[in-house]
Amino acid sequence: MSNTQVRTRMSRGLRVAGAVSALAIAVALAGCSALSPASPPVADPTTPDAPSPTPTPTRIGVDDIDLPNGEWVYSPGGFSAPITIDFVDGAAQVDGVGYAMKEPVYGDANRDGLEDALVPIERSDGNGWESLWYIFVADGESAVQVPMPVARSSRCGDAVTGVSATPDGFALELILRMSPLDDAVPCSDPGTGVQRRVVGIEHDSAGDLWPVQTEPVAAWGGLCPGSEWMDAPPEKVALYTVPDTSGTVVNPATEPTAVFPVRAAPWSSCPRRPG
Repeated sequence: MSNTQVRTRMSRGLRVAGAVSALAIAVALAGCSALSPASPPVADPTTPDAPSPTPTPTRIGVDDIDLPNGEWVYSPGGFSAPITIDFVDGAAQVDGVGYAMKEPVYGDANRDGLEDALVPIERSDGNGWESLWYIFVADGESAVQVPMPVARSSRCGDAVTGVSATPDGFALELILRMSPLDDAVPCSDPGTGVQRRVVGIEHDSAGDLWPVQTEPVAAWGGLCPGSEWMDAPPEKVALYTVPDTSGTVVNPATEPTAVFPVRAAPWSSCPRRPG
């Protein structure tokens, strides 16, 4: 018998698994035996039935889940409040705007031994175009989309030039348009900022999922809105990787660091889901 594992796909929360019946295996082995079967034991009517074992929940990776068919979220511009989009075969239309899920990159973002996915979702609206990269985390027999994008490409904007899996999550290589330095750079040309960062997923104290940067330094892992400031005096301030002050401090208040005011406000309190 072949040892090849048969992998199946799951659509909208349903998964059909192929398995060989234990009874069929027992019958096949009995047919190979030259021994006469022994008389079956007589059940003791006074012996109570043993309790049925509790089935172990199935643990599957995102690579076994049909992501192109399902309801996911998208935040136009990367910072707008997320809207729900119903994808069918990786495509959707909402108010005349087209959305498309592109080829994922698989890796273990939260280090639980299961495959997660980094997926670009593209948005096309006339001449406007952008692509937001989202992490989908395996969760039982389904997937959970972390609603904060971790990278963005757009027309006349930043560009994602490479993605790959790492032991800590996903490595992102980007070329950024740096304001105000690149404000005079033509739209057809890339910016001057070169960035490589590694992003994984952590749980906060409430169990919610957040993107966390592990390289080149520990920091927030979602999109950053940038700053108009080009310099700032170092201050002693505690910094966290998630917007939760009960989480892990990555920069204690005893260590000075430069803090820049953001150019545009992200979502209010980074909502977990639409509404």
